[in-house]
Amino acid sequence: ISDKYRHSTHRKRANTAEKCTFCRHKIEQAEKDGKTDEIGDNPEYTPTCDVVCPVRARTFGDIDNPDSKVSKKLESKKAVQIKKEFGTGPQVHYLLEEGVELETYGRT
Repeated sequence: ISDKYRHSTHRKRANTAEKCTFCRHKIEQAEKDGKTDEIGDNPEYTPTCDVVCPVRARTFGDIDNPDSKVSKKLESKKAVQIKKEFGTGPQVHYLLEEGVELETYGRT
């Protein structure tokens, strides 16, 4: 990423992987502004990967709110969390296509 587009929370480090924070700075801004209900709808408060995905493959929002877009998507399809059994508390849910079995998803 060019420095021009790099957020101040991102640091350049050679050969180092950094964990995604789901643009935590945007979530914190929504909390500060009292606009947490706009997370997932307002680009100012939504992770950039969700906003710019050209095929709308990502949906970000409050999974604890049954009226949120993300909760409704999870209700309508089978979903899996990768490596959940390791106790890492994954926050990403993968929606499965029709006919894909949960037991085999994600295995190589």
